[in-house]
Amino acid sequence: MTGIFLLLQVALGIGLVIFVHELGHFLAARWCGVKVEVFSLGFGPPLLRWRRGGTQYQLAAVPLGGFVKMLGEEPGEAGPEDGEATSSDGDLRSKTVGQRFLIFSGGVIMNVIFALIVFPILFSVGVPFREPMLGEAVPGSPAWHARVEPGTIVKSLDGKEVFEFNHIVSGIALGDEEGAVMQVVRPGSKVIEKLQLEPRFDTARGIYTIGVNPGLDPENRVFIEAGSAADRAGVRNDDRLLGVDGGIPGLPPGRQFQAAMLQGKPIDLLLEREGEPLAIRLEPEASDKLGPPVLGIMVRRNHVVDVRDSGDTDSLGIRPGDRLLNVSGTQIESRGDLERALLGNLDQAEFIVQRDGSSIRLGDIALGTRERALDLVSDLALTEDLESTQIVVFDGRPGERAGLQNGDRIESINGVAVDSWKEVRGQLQQAGSQEIPASIAFVRMIDDGNPVQMELETTLERSPIMSYGIGIKPASHIYKAASFPKAIEVGLTCSWRFMAESWATVKGMLFRRVDSDNIGGIITIGAVSYSWAQEGLAKLFFFLAMLSINLAFLNVLPIPVLDGGHLFFLLIEKLKGSPVSERVMGYSQMVGLVLILSLFVYVTYNDIQRLTSTFFN
Repeated sequence: MTGIFLLLQVALGIGLVIFVHELGHFLAARWCGVKVEVFSLGFGPPLLRWRRGGTQYQLAAVPLGGFVKMLGEEPGEAGPEDGEATSSDGDLRSKTVGQRFLIFSGGVIMNVIFALIVFPILFSVGVPFREPMLGEAVPGSPAWHARVEPGTIVKSLDGKEVFEFNHIVSGIALGDEEGAVMQVVRPGSKVIEKLQLEPRFDTARGIYTIGVNPGLDPENRVFIEAGSAADRAGVRNDDRLLGVDGGIPGLPPGRQFQAAMLQGKPIDLLLEREGEPLAIRLEPEASDKLGPPVLGIMVRRNHVVDVRDSGDTDSLGIRPGDRLLNVSGTQIESRGDLERALLGNLDQAEFIVQRDGSSIRLGDIALGTRERALDLVSDLALTEDLESTQIVVFDGRPGERAGLQNGDRIESINGVAVDSWKEVRGQLQQAGSQEIPASIAFVRMIDDGNPVQMELETTLERSPIMSYGIGIKPASHIYKAASFPKAIEVGLTCSWRFMAESWATVKGMLFRRVDSDNIGGIITIGAVSYSWAQEGLAKLFFFLAMLSINLAFLNVLPIPVLDGGHLFFLLIEKLKGSPVSERVMGYSQMVGLVLILSLFVYVTYNDIQRLTSTFFN
């Protein structure tokens, strides 16, 4: 019932934004004496309609917008005879350029007014946001090189106040690519420092970024899903996670838990509740949903994509591009292997890497302390070797049961040669979606070091999604203006920020600073609004005000069919002293309709791609 109630809130909220827009056109038309024939929320066949005051009001079947149909609006529509048009005959074409300009801009004006009213009200009562706190930096990123610690609070970005984490992401993506200047407060400090970083283009995300993730709750408080394994085991919301029994010592509790979850086995949680320590054994449970078809393999996580300068990395001589094969007898294959190898060999750790196709022994290093060992781990940007096809096999999955082993290098799948993990995953997804066996040709190094060509056939398997039903809460806070005048000021700033970001996004796509894959349609809007509705009405209305600003911006673009197209032709009419011909207007409307439909298809395709990507990852 809660889900249905939230969906109803979302539908009514989005409908409210559309209603406000169309109401702007309606009121402006009425004020200028134009007859409104139809006021519609939605397109297509009307589901519900009634007539009042000469206007048909209706709710239509396709809830993707709305329209106001005015007398004399359509090209070729019969109008008053020459010399008979008056300011009171209700025909749109009888009105001055200024009156028609007001009518077609009425929706945009009302959307802006809606945001200017809603934002100050929200900021005066308080809105929940993700705190502008930075989590762990992405290895190899500008933030990683600058040694930005988890827990750092960002106060401003390029001179603009920051009160939520998304401001950081969008500000970097749409800001100056030459450098981002942040005012930050580091963990345990009260001093505001200046930090300047040069963003890099992230090809996977299609935006410029400095490589920061949102921060987690500083107290490591957890949230649980109602009815989940964690709920039944006795874990409560706001319990503090202290660590995992048997976890990697010295790692933050969240990382210990993350590494333990990858094993898919029972986890012994070390918690604190109301100041008292507590141990709870947590066993994963199979959900009702099946995951995608999988073989149960992954590439090795041993690719050193970057190295941060330090005494230990310098003495080792490790380089970007190396593959870390072995540390003191431990094969480096999965997350946590390097930490375990170093912490188990503090007196002497031996490094063997693959460089330029050859295995090289870098030498030994005596780290001495746990802290120094973990510092060395953090100075190596270690990621999955996506350029390789050498695999790690998960226990109990189809690949392991068929005979695949850790270290096997896949050469082809169903007769198609594969040279990277992306190609391996693509061929496996194709076999899974077609429900056909996967014939795998691979190379295995046997004990004497010689490669052996091998082949096997197996079927990918869909298994129930295993879930623990627990996670660490994101760092969050309630942002509330100190006074109502301050709320008005922040509301104005926020409205301008979203308008400026909309323009910067369009400009960024034109100049290839922002990948067009980042734009979304009605599915993304619905998903985001539902997610924000779960955080309360204040957060939902913040999203609706933001959506209203974006709708206003979209509608002023000079594209025929949109309000901006009408405004553009009115400017031409004002300059040349006569309206654009009906032929030009008709062709332009056709072109505009094709553009809008193409955009709708494209953003819907993006939405579906995101859903598919989430499902298969």
